[in-house]
Amino acid sequence: MATPPPYQQQNPYQGQNPYGYPAQGHAPAPGPMPTGPTCRVCGGFPAVEATIRRHQGLLIYMSFMHQKGPFCRNCGLAIERDMTSKTLMQGWWSPMSLVLFTPFTLIWNMTVKSKLQKLPPPTPAQMPHQGSGRQWL
Repeated sequence: MATPPPYQQQNPYQGQNPYGYPAQGHAPAPGPMPTGPTCRVCGGFPAVEATIRRHQGLLIYMSFMHQKGPFCRNCGLAIERDMTSKTLMQGWWSPMSLVLFTPFTLIWNMTVKSKLQKLPPPTPAQMPHQGSGRQWL
């Protein structure tokens, strides 16, 4: 019976790499594979490129924030709802914000929301979604 040479052991990760991803040449995990962009938050698909904006107006200072990236329907609607509600609460406290910046930010977010609502429900992903995207008032 032949013995293996010293210090040569079996590879415990044969067939996959040590980080849990399939090794090159092996079949991927079961389920549909994404054909387009995937959500930057949860990894779900389908996703759409969108930029969600937020504005904060103070008496002498204004702040502009945004989130870019492909978003699935659930994550995109959750982020849009959060940033729009913060704009509605904090966006009116500057004279220029009252007239110019806050209304345009809200209109921008409404167009992004309509774009996100046209997407079908996302497929399950590796990471949890941000919620169902429904508004509970």
